[in-house]
Amino acid sequence: MKKLILVSMLLLGMLTFAERFTSPNKRLEISLKENAEGQSPAGYFWYNEEGEADRYSFFIVTDNAKEISLVQSYESKEKAGGKISETYLDDPATGTVPTVFGTYKVHRDNKKGIYYVNNYVDLQGKKHAKLYFGFDKKHNTIVILDKNMNIVEVLQRGAAG
Repeated sequence: MKKLILVSMLLLGMLTFAERFTSPNKRLEISLKENAEGQSPAGYFWYNEEGEADRYSFFIVTDNAKEISLVQSYESKEKAGGKISETYLDDPATGTVPTVFGTYKVHRDNKKGIYYVNNYVDLQGKKHAKLYFGFDKKHNTIVILDKNMNIVEVLQRGAAG
């Protein structure tokens, strides 16, 4: 019984102190454009902070039809997810190399400011039935969320290149 009470208190403490998502009350496209810092208006690059395991590194792309896509670059087709395409890019060090991209359609969640993609595969190969994310007002960047809308990862803006 003591163990049950201790575990319950620990879980309650974790839920109480988890950092919550703060929506900017704007659509994702608007938040991205306002915080682009010289990035291409056609796409915005986001990645993990330095020193953390490389798990997320993707572009969020908007088109004229107001559709939003998340595009992830993978090592191989076997490790990829989403709608898979392969492109050959010029790498100065190794010459022309194949690059595999997975494209995911971004959906708006019923909670304000929260978006998700279905069947996402991260760079470590972990499959997510739904990957929740949003532009967080407090952090002024894209954040990855759990199903309870707690922040699990704060991403950094990157230079497209």
